[in-house]
Amino acid sequence: MTEETLHGTAPDLSEESEYHFSVLYQGPTKSGKTHAALSWPKPFAILWDKNMATARKFGFDPLAGAGNCCAPRNWDEFEKQILPKIRRREIAAETIVFDSYSFAAGALRTGIQGTRDKLPIAGWGTVFDKLVTATNEIAAVCNQKGGYHFVATVHNRDTYDDEGQLVKVDPGIQGQFKDWLARFFDTVLITSSVLEKVRVDDEVVRRQKYFCYTVPPSEHYACGDGVGGGGKYNVLPPQVEGTYKGLMEGWGIK
Repeated sequence: MTEETLHGTAPDLSEESEYHFSVLYQGPTKSGKTHAALSWPKPFAILWDKNMATARKFGFDPLAGAGNCCAPRNWDEFEKQILPKIRRREIAAETIVFDSYSFAAGALRTGIQGTRDKLPIAGWGTVFDKLVTATNEIAAVCNQKGGYHFVATVHNRDTYDDEGQLVKVDPGIQGQFKDWLARFFDTVLITSSVLEKVRVDDEVVRRQKYFCYTVPPSEHYACGDGVGGGGKYNVLPPQVEGTYKGLMEGWGIK
């Protein structure tokens, strides 16, 4: 499936538009987070992950100058050069894609720690404050008329008890921001993928199928559809095709 076929008809984002969505995709590596995030209309992709294989499939390669995207070298560059342009709505895009919070938070933490052996307690407070401030600013622009959709990704981090039993699955971010991240998004989706066999021209081939959970697949996860319901939009089913087109169809938006 190509980047072009993933896109549906983009909602009108004029001054009178009411269509602005904020979605967080959380999941393990190769579960389709970037795949789903880059399917949103006219994205500006902020790419923190050094592995850009999926981004390149969609035509985004900041090193080659391809696609509407950037790859910040560090948090300071993002905070001083990119975030102000988002705040002032100077970026020509309909969607801001932040991929991913796990790598971005790591880059921020590394920059603050510098050459020290470990991050001091005050440093953790700085990490939290900067992540909250930046995320809140992007989310605020999303809520303005003429703003952007805000779509982000984050990896999973499993927590086990002393007996080796899985007790919780959190966003893969060190520090207390992991407990705050979901608050900035209307909808939080757990990404997953399966390798299925399909017949193409009388030949059986293997194909990766991506989907998202809108209802926690187990007691260890937290996710939910904050858009559907209330008589305005449909409630998403427990499992949905997580691209932009799939979500719009699920919400009943043409």
